Amino acid sequence: MSPLDHSPGPMAIPAPGLARGQTVIAPVLAPVIDGFDPDTETLAFTLDPDEDDAPLRLRDLPDGSCRIEIGDRVLAILTGIRADDIEPGALHFDCA
Repeated sequence: MSPLDHSPGPMAIPAPGLARGQTVIAPVLAPVIDGFDPDTETLAFTLDPDEDDAPLRLRDLPDGSCRIEIGDRVLAILTGIRADDIEPGALHFDCA
């Protein structure tokens, strides 16, 4: 199973400055994918059923990365790629 197949939700992570054994709950951020080649590779995402009709957006970021969004959720950040570099068949979406 790919880490892109699901969002695990909040997870416990150690935080600096906390007493031994304490954790803080923080949301898991979208995966950052480095080295993706849209000319030779594809990325597959599994969406929640309520996201089936949500708008898909590819946003160019100031650092030269592209953020893939569905509705209000960030699915992934692709480093070193602009939205114009991504061919229509390079991203595949299925509903759970």
